[in-house]
Amino acid sequence: MATNRYSKSILVILIFAVLHGLCCFCCRTLGIEDSWVLTLLTIAMVFILGYQRGMKIYFIIAAIILVNVLAYLMGNAIPLCFVPLFGPSLWINVFTTTFTTLVLGFVFELAATIFLKNGHVSATDDLQPREFRHRWVVRVNDRIVPVKTEQIAYFFSEDKSNYLVTFDGGKYIVDATMDSILADLDPRTFFRINRGCILSLSCIESAVVTSGRYSVNVHPALGVSMVVARSRVDDFLTWLQ
Repeated sequence: MATNRYSKSILVILIFAVLHGLCCFCCRTLGIEDSWVLTLLTIAMVFILGYQRGMKIYFIIAAIILVNVLAYLMGNAIPLCFVPLFGPSLWINVFTTTFTTLVLGFVFELAATIFLKNGHVSATDDLQPREFRHRWVVRVNDRIVPVKTEQIAYFFSEDKSNYLVTFDGGKYIVDATMDSILADLDPRTFFRINRGCILSLSCIESAVVTSGRYSVNVHPALGVSMVVARSRVDDFLTWLQ
């Protein structure tokens, strides 16, 4: 699965390197300032790479700032090495822009791999020891009912409300966002397959692949398709193992 992830990242880097080069060529040919467009392309590239990795948003923002600073410095410094040899040339700027994007893209991937292995930047693989929530308090009419975490099969969103479902089929509204729910759960036991669904490992009966999409069969059955988001498939399969 790691190979598949790296292949996707390499493809993203190559696509954005070509886009940077084309943007530089077109803008400079037309006499248009290209710095803002190149900056936006760099932001998009880093965000996509970070999102594919499941990185925490503040690490992605920090990476965007750092990569753009390095891109500016390299984009201005590298042409100076070629101008004395070839003189000012549009193609030097195009080459420099493309080369800089490739280098920074692969440097970002290398840095992300190192930090992910150490558990510092991942939003899905943060397994540092901590105390997770053992009990959830829900309302049933005029009663307050405590539900132990180990009794919960999954959480899901429906009609702008969030619910937890227990293994015995109980369904209760949870007064919390999906992000805050996930933060209180042990990631070794629970996984968020998409924006609106968090599954426990014990509720999963099987995963079915259809046209490249993974649908999860759970118990108790929810009655709707539980599809794993494409960006989370690799992490989901790793988590299952």
